[in-house]
Amino acid sequence: MGEVLAGPQGLLRAINARAILQLLETRGALARPELVSATGLSHTAVTQTLRALQHAGVVREAGVDRDRRGPAATTYVLRSSAAVGIAMHVGATTARIELIDLSGATLASTALDGHPDASDLARAAAQCLADAPAGTPAKPAAIVVGVGGIVGADRRTVRSVPGYAVGGTRLHDTLAESFGCPVTLENDVNLAALAECDESQASADDFVLLSLQHGLGSALILDGKLRRGAAGGAGEIAYLPLPGVDLGAESLGDRTITRLARTEGCDPTAALRSHLDAAAAGDPAAARLVAEIARRLALIAASITLVVEPARVVLGGDAAHPVVLDAVRRVAAESLSALPLAFEASRLGAEGTFRGAAAQLRDDLTRITFEAVAGIPDPALAPPAS
Repeated sequence: MGEVLAGPQGLLRAINARAILQLLETRGALARPELVSATGLSHTAVTQTLRALQHAGVVREAGVDRDRRGPAATTYVLRSSAAVGIAMHVGATTARIELIDLSGATLASTALDGHPDASDLARAAAQCLADAPAGTPAKPAAIVVGVGGIVGADRRTVRSVPGYAVGGTRLHDTLAESFGCPVTLENDVNLAALAECDESQASADDFVLLSLQHGLGSALILDGKLRRGAAGGAGEIAYLPLPGVDLGAESLGDRTITRLARTEGCDPTAALRSHLDAAAAGDPAAARLVAEIARRLALIAASITLVVEPARVVLGGDAAHPVVLDAVRRVAAESLSALPLAFEASRLGAEGTFRGAAAQLRDDLTRITFEAVAGIPDPALAPPAS
């Protein structure tokens, strides 16, 4: 005799709904027969679950598939506007804000220049909601923000660092109070690393991302998972001790590069990207600057490798410039050949952090939608209106 499953009807409906939603989220439009086959549920259970999900506005009919084997059948898809959220990347001089739906599509976007504060970001997010197409939910279900600071383990606190921006929870609290939804903060390099991990599609990827933008940061992915550290500060390597660098001094960043540029006879006011382009064009002073930047990057990568030995080191930001990548590889080959150092440029470039924020947001929207189905009643069992 086969096993008889029993349990609270609400729980069983929630399990069935999750199974169907996961299939529609990963495989797109499916008809009832495909859902029955993939889930192992009965035709009646699938029909009842689809009816409840349609009633809740989470699933909709996508049309009739007449090309499939067997009789034509109605297909169903997730209703992408069932949940929307806001992804942000708050950089040193700009901020990017987008309203994103359950499918990952951008519904509205805006950008801010300068140094926007929490209130500016909240107003920009509200404007995205106002600019969204008709029928879009009036409030976001979640917000994910990439920031250039150390984010605490609670994912809401920016840790205070002497000489840098004041920490605290103001950004989180302002957005949470403005929109009444969960708000998650994450370090910008961590988000870029998560996006790189998604791009590689490796189930157990091991790599470290070294990102040189206005400062130097890193993120560590081991066994396909981001390692944040006990208090969220893993990867903060801007002051990692290096040979020839004073203890406690910045290893690499804007101030250090400005000083190095002046020492090598380059224009200290020029952006690093212009120096890298000059080095690629054969400028000897710029080439010397690149050589020192590469030396420091290679030594930092070696220090990390001695501790965790990642399979590869991904260079992001300005460090992904071909002239830097080539120089780092030369240093590793000439001076660090005993270590298994494999360098490559980021696949995503400047898009990495925002791609990571958008991917995290979509995961959050999916989770929130799946959790919500636990409370969805079967409309066929609802009492009649009085």
